[in-house]
Amino acid sequence: MYQLHPHQPVIIYSQSNLSSTNLAARVDAVAEALFKAGCVPGNHVAVLCEPSADIIVAMLAVLKTGCVYVTLDTSLPNARHAAMVHMCGPVLLLFHAATEKNVFKLSVESTATLQQMSLTAIADSGLGAKDEPPLRLDDADAPAVLLFTSGSTGKPKGVVLTQGNFTNHLALKTHLLSLGRERVLQHSPLGFGMSIIKVFCALANGGARVAAPRNMRRDLVALTDLVVEHRVSLILATPSEYFAW
Repeated sequence: MYQLHPHQPVIIYSQSNLSSTNLAARVDAVAEALFKAGCVPGNHVAVLCEPSADIIVAMLAVLKTGCVYVTLDTSLPNARHAAMVHMCGPVLLLFHAATEKNVFKLSVESTATLQQMSLTAIADSGLGAKDEPPLRLDDADAPAVLLFTSGSTGKPKGVVLTQGNFTNHLALKTHLLSLGRERVLQHSPLGFGMSIIKVFCALANGGARVAAPRNMRRDLVALTDLVVEHRVSLILATPSEYFAW
């Protein structure tokens, strides 16, 4: 898709844009770094990032290598992160400058030994797609994303989404809603399944993801202003969110 619209902004966040070409280059760089670090298809890779372009780059790079994306929502306490890491056993943790302190706290809380990789360092390294990692797109049953339940009824549980889960859901949603190059509002954490679908509703159809900063996400007036400012054409939300609006 980025080859069809190379200069189109695909991630819009805090008055800054990331073009389709720049996104693809950054994803390639992180995928190469994961590949060189020994990550292989099926490995769990955890991502600890604040809401930003970095978290989308990380997610796409993890999926490109055939690994399983595990997000550690920064709104959760360190003890919860440590429990998630203990349960899923990731081989590597991706983070960026804004979460470096969180990584240190996680290493104190967790008994697991993790490779750690800074997205900020990768961005400065000049890595590209010289050693292109294999794309694992031919197995609908291959795991793609590991989400955790809220744990409101007890211990959080891991829920695996396969490539088939994603592609079927995305294809159906695109067909039923006649989606095109939409601008999609991103106002919920990427640990929430619907939030990941929002990303692909935008990127897979040649559109853009308009991300709301964390301090705006519960302010419906500010969100509405953001929707108008960036001409958002698709909002996916829960019934309670729609009702509040």
